[in-house]
Amino acid sequence: MEQIRVYARWLVGSLACLAIATIADMPMARSQPLSGTVVRTGDGDDITVRTPQGNLLKVRLACIDTPELAQAPFGRAATTRLQQLLPVGSTVTVRVADVDRYQRSVGEVYYNNRSINLQLVREGHAAVYRRYLQSCPATREQYLTAENQAKQQRLGFWQQASPVMPWEFRRRQRSQR
Repeated sequence: MEQIRVYARWLVGSLACLAIATIADMPMARSQPLSGTVVRTGDGDDITVRTPQGNLLKVRLACIDTPELAQAPFGRAATTRLQQLLPVGSTVTVRVADVDRYQRSVGEVYYNNRSINLQLVREGHAAVYRRYLQSCPATREQYLTAENQAKQQRLGFWQQASPVMPWEFRRRQRSQR
């Protein structure tokens, strides 16, 4: 009997989350591009956008990964650059590719018809996140080309002799806990 109650609570909770996500205009899967206004930038690869309906949408930039803040000075540089590229109040378009395990929309962000994700890679503030590159099929080659050029020019993150990729840095941090 207790198992039925637990399952019923889980089911009700799951349905409530689905309803909230739908009402809040949060994409549950790939969708048409949406527009909104930047209300906050987090670290170098996430922002919060207010949709025209007034809802807040957390967005993780797709197909790239920026250094963590603890990867000084490159994490701070990526964060600062994202803030410069997308000041609070900027109107952006987001091509949502997915929703991550933290319930953030994952997407390519455009400002004035320019891919911010790609710009960060071009400038050496981000690495191409190959594990998730399938989320950006139309721009895949542009990301790879931009990263190769940034490496060759030793821009930003690529100035280091042996850069530790952000995903590897996070993995190492977790294993030390």
